[in-house]
Amino acid sequence: MAGRAADGRMSDLTPEALAGVDTVPELARLLRQLRRRHARRCGHAELTYRDLAAATGWSLSAVGEYLAGDTLPPTDRFDALIRLLGAAPDEQGALATVRDRVDEQRRRAPGTAGPAGNARRRRAPGPASPVGTAAAGRPVPRQLPADVPGFTGRDAELHELDLLVAGAGRASTLVVPAVSGTAGVGKTALAVHWAHRVRGLFPDGQLYVNLRGFDPAGRAVSPAEAVRGFLDALGVAPQRVPAGLDSQAALTTDESRRLLEHRLGAGRVAAEPEAVDDIVGMCARLPLALAIVAARAVAQPTLPLSALASALRQARSGLDGFAHGDPATDVRAVFSWSYHALGSPAARLFRLLGVHPGPDVTIPAAASLAGVPPRKVAAAMGELTRANLLTEHTAGRFTFHDLLRAYATELAHDAEPEAERRAAAQRALDHYLRTAYAADQLLNPERDPITLPPAGPGVTPEEHADRGQAMAWFGAEHRVLLAAADRAAATGLDVHAWQLPWVLADFFNLRGHSQNLAATQHAALEAARRLADRQAQAHIHRTLARACAWRGGYDEAHLHLAEALRLYVDLGDQIGQAHIHLNIGSVLGRQVRHREALEHAQRAHELYRAAGRDAWRARALDAVGWLYAQLGDYRQALAYCQQALALHQEVGDRHGEAEAWDSLGYAHHRLGGQDQATACYDRAVELYRSLGDRFNEATTLSNLGDARADTDDPQAARAAWQRAVDILDELGHPDADSVRAKLTVDAVAGQTGQAQRTCSA
Repeated sequence: MAGRAADGRMSDLTPEALAGVDTVPELARLLRQLRRRHARRCGHAELTYRDLAAATGWSLSAVGEYLAGDTLPPTDRFDALIRLLGAAPDEQGALATVRDRVDEQRRRAPGTAGPAGNARRRRAPGPASPVGTAAAGRPVPRQLPADVPGFTGRDAELHELDLLVAGAGRASTLVVPAVSGTAGVGKTALAVHWAHRVRGLFPDGQLYVNLRGFDPAGRAVSPAEAVRGFLDALGVAPQRVPAGLDSQAALTTDESRRLLEHRLGAGRVAAEPEAVDDIVGMCARLPLALAIVAARAVAQPTLPLSALASALRQARSGLDGFAHGDPATDVRAVFSWSYHALGSPAARLFRLLGVHPGPDVTIPAAASLAGVPPRKVAAAMGELTRANLLTEHTAGRFTFHDLLRAYATELAHDAEPEAERRAAAQRALDHYLRTAYAADQLLNPERDPITLPPAGPGVTPEEHADRGQAMAWFGAEHRVLLAAADRAAATGLDVHAWQLPWVLADFFNLRGHSQNLAATQHAALEAARRLADRQAQAHIHRTLARACAWRGGYDEAHLHLAEALRLYVDLGDQIGQAHIHLNIGSVLGRQVRHREALEHAQRAHELYRAAGRDAWRARALDAVGWLYAQLGDYRQALAYCQQALALHQEVGDRHGEAEAWDSLGYAHHRLGGQDQATACYDRAVELYRSLGDRFNEATTLSNLGDARADTDDPQAARAAWQRAVDILDELGHPDADSVRAKLTVDAVAGQTGQAQRTCSA
């Protein structure tokens, strides 16, 4: 460790010392030094992961990874972190240079995946993050969507909001401004624009979620989904195009004129003041309508604005009887006017997007929806985007305002035959089911296959190069998949209604989305019962048992497992029966009923061996060994777990290998082989992390902390326990409290808790 400069700064931050830092762990060491120095200077304890997470809005696990050297923070997060840790301005510049050098070194290193070279960083984006970068795993520190281009007016409202913030600094209570009004009045535009104006006052970060309250064609975001989006920083509902509807709450006429001036230029607007007034009036001073008209005008720079006003007037008169007394009539006229200017392929795609389950769509999915090659869809999507009828809210992902979605749905019902609407909707569901099934096979290659329904003509499922891409795709698409499952159930496509939740189960389990796992499986069970598909029902009961066990509902888990076993016996499915015995053993083990659990694990092993299923036989061997360890027979545990490890490595089951390493670490620890135990645990943690298995990574970290405590390394023990707590807190798992208890006392020998394992089948 380097010494300290005369002014109290770390001599490690001198240019000479920093010149040799070129790896993430070395950079993380400097961050930890900053944290210690900051604590000494301020006279308080070191900032904990929880303190840093609260100050930044990042997840606990992200903070832990940055300070442990597991992940390189993105540039904006790194800058925020070193400022928070008290780096002086010149130190900030020096550290930023080092961070860029480390990033460049990782880019050049063979086998790295993107700037940080870490599969763990492939996670779902927040609403301001391009999905393309999410596939490379770059987290998003700020969730505000982009500011509204050319925002004008609302001066009185902005001033009132500014006064609220100024008063909040003197108030003793929290001030929560609320912007109210009917659907489409421009509330989002105002809120987002103002948030960008004042975000400098909120260095701890900004959160954003669109609850989709006005969406007649889709489903509103539930509170649980909104919270999950915040926790993940990768799945918040997509941002919408700012819009207006209620004329009483629209922009003023002057503000509407300024909006057009910004889009078209002041000269063009000033040259035809009467035409501008007509356009503003017929658009009902609604930002969305004005933006669409402006897009037409920009595309036709030589066309007089009076001609645009005349075309708009004709479109409006043609819709006079469209919806008597409906305040959306004027905006529909603008939509109609812009829609009729589209080419035939773009117009058809716009209509069909009205039957897409939402909330957003990619070009490959839109191609299947339309039943045409992706290259043709890309051109149509570009045309819709240029016409302001569609928005590329993140790279490669498109959405439209809820009012435009409603308009597209109306057009689909008016202009497309019912057979074509149903065919398009089923093509979309086929696309998502087949793409998700292929992704799930990469997440869990040993999972028993299911038979998918034939895909309709024109469906072009996406392909995934590896497990990391599959996880990234699920992270970006799981909200669309949830909506697709809902749509399938609502339209009587029950095979899709149970199979879409089935393909989501592994992703939800790995990410700890227990609420989504349970909710989707209950819906899937209803669909399977309507189909009288007993095989499907057995699969779903097994998955529901996993969801119940996750939250500690062991009695309910046993009921589901008993029903699944009955169904598998009736079907004569021995592999299914083996899975259930393994699951029963896992749940009994969590209930500390190890002798009973051992009997079920042994029965599972017999069935797998008889069927010649080596990959699953290896998992049963590990379960037997694990349970012998829980019963205190550690020598027997080592024998079984070593067999399991060799077989896992032979068949290439990395997840099973991770479980075996964890079991071996536990047995070695109990036999006093602490060095062997920590080596086994380290290998298990590495594998679980690379696989994205958050829960088992946390439980193994807890066990690793126990082993390190017994090697008289309390600092390393506490670090492992803290990382375990951070992950479990992020997952909302009750096991966090038992691990947290280890941090409330000195890390000494014997600080161990009851180990837990998830259902592995």
